[in-house]
Amino acid sequence: MNKVITWRGPRYKSWIKNSLLLVGVIFGGVNTGEPVISNSAILIEVAFGILLFCLTSTIGYAVNDLLDQERDLKNPIHKSKRYPIFSSLYFFLLLGLVIFIGLENQFIRKEMLFILSVYFLMTCCYSKFLKNIPIVEIIALSLHFLLRILAGTWAVGISISEWLVVAGFMMALLLSFGKRCAEFRLAKGNFQFRPVLSSYKLEYLIGISRSLALMNLLMYCLYSLNNPERGLFFLVVTLPFVAFGLFRYLLLLEREDMVKTPEEMLLGDKSSITNLLLWLLIIVLMQGYPSLQLLNMVVYLL
Repeated sequence: MNKVITWRGPRYKSWIKNSLLLVGVIFGGVNTGEPVISNSAILIEVAFGILLFCLTSTIGYAVNDLLDQERDLKNPIHKSKRYPIFSSLYFFLLLGLVIFIGLENQFIRKEMLFILSVYFLMTCCYSKFLKNIPIVEIIALSLHFLLRILAGTWAVGISISEWLVVAGFMMALLLSFGKRCAEFRLAKGNFQFRPVLSSYKLEYLIGISRSLALMNLLMYCLYSLNNPERGLFFLVVTLPFVAFGLFRYLLLLEREDMVKTPEEMLLGDKSSITNLLLWLLIIVLMQGYPSLQLLNMVVYLL
């Protein structure tokens, strides 16, 4: 056993999960026709929220790695690149600095700090014992996603449909089961680095993922029809993009050689990225955001 206390370092690719805080910015104007994306004050609050979650999640990973070092050293991937645990202190200091600046300039509300505290507490509970309980550990992972959605909506004063929150939780479950599918294949029957995998079968994980994908599509359909004041077909026209995204995800997930995490899998798939960008573009344009200004923004970014 390695006597030096180490951790795997910051998971920069996992920071993409914190983009869920943008849900309120993207969908906040669906009912009103006044897109939140044009509200600079809320955009600053959301940006601070994303930064806070990036730093807090990194600290959470450090806690998890500290408790799980022995198991990680048995993982063919996790044991390869590790850093001294004291290097995580930089993220503690940076988090304190961001919170101080945010509070001083009123960029952070007490609701954001409350959700952030709950998120970190859940992370510690998950690292200590929840991750060893079948099913419960997947629900706990999904609740982390849900907290991000709440941080990007309720914690910054944005009101969205309850249907969208439920759909977000269903999507979180889908991604969590997908992560376990990848780990199950990677383990190849050796579950020492994550013992809870021994309680699952790959067919079960994939089967649940299929059901969740259909439930996600159903939830989005209901959400699309829940805006009668904007017209029956306001969001219905975006359904093909959602259907393609979900079915493409399942297609990638069921490949026998797929051992990547869901975020790595989707970020490495050009079809999924293109579909996502087109879907987001249509959602924003349909809320009344000036088309010319948005196109100029896209051209500038390209």
